[in-house]
Amino acid sequence: CRAAPAGATPGQGHSPQECALLHKMSRMSKRLGGQEGITLARMLIKAALIKAHDTVRWRQLQDLCAPDGLEDHACDWGVLCLRITELGGECAALGGAQARLVLQRDASNGMGILSKMEEGEEPSLRAGCLYGTCSMLNHACSPNVARFDDFDSADEGNMKVMIRALSDMDAGTELRMNYLSILVGVEERQKRLLDEYGFKCECDRCHLESLFPDDESEDEEQDGKGKASSGAKQPQPTPTEEEEDRRNALALWIAKYSCPAEDCGGTMAPVEGAEEKHEAGSVKRRKLSDSTDDAEDVLGGGGGEVKR
Repeated sequence: CRAAPAGATPGQGHSPQECALLHKMSRMSKRLGGQEGITLARMLIKAALIKAHDTVRWRQLQDLCAPDGLEDHACDWGVLCLRITELGGECAALGGAQARLVLQRDASNGMGILSKMEEGEEPSLRAGCLYGTCSMLNHACSPNVARFDDFDSADEGNMKVMIRALSDMDAGTELRMNYLSILVGVEERQKRLLDEYGFKCECDRCHLESLFPDDESEDEEQDGKGKASSGAKQPQPTPTEEEEDRRNALALWIAKYSCPAEDCGGTMAPVEGAEEKHEAGSVKRRKLSDSTDDAEDVLGGGGGEVKR
């Protein structure tokens, strides 16, 4: 490996301090809980160096929420935090308690870096990153912004992200993004938000979609012989005419802002020249539809856990 160039800020890049700690870590890699543990250990080393040498970035990291109950069972966080402190130096100064908080903040605030889109294949998660500002954005099942990135660019600064508005909004409006995909159904969405981010979403969209169970989900409740499952189904309230209208507006809104590319799941947002761009970064030349403008008012934002 190579140390950072002369004059590099400690804690950024591959500094001599980080190199020494990574070398020590490599000798205990078999006790870190597999590849997942090694990946998290590298992140904790980086966090320890930030705490020791970069007050501003450490403050930004501490400002992120750290909900309980998000431990990745692929490795034991308790053992991992203990092993990290055994590396000494900045890692010992970080301490086990702070190390666990770093892991919790990463689990609930990290932004995924997806693989390149390949024809016929769904993009897979290959890494994650934390941002001092963008990671503070709260969730909304019906978001008003979407994240854009160009991680595969060879240009300098390819780790930057852009937050683009889906439509006009008043000054002072809170910016909210969807942590998953606007195409994810209510049952899966609520389960993943609870499991992956530590909060139960009870927004207007979740309530509205729960009034209209999908035919597909009803079919899945039957076993291979075509008999209904034994689980008791809760009676559903009859939707009102207003709720029917809101459901139709939601369908139009989803059609307007979801990327038409197969297996993408990205969110579209308007750019100059009446083009639309989606979260994976490629430009789609599809004109914005005026027929769905009223959906913005009908849907509202829909909220999630407050991060600050």
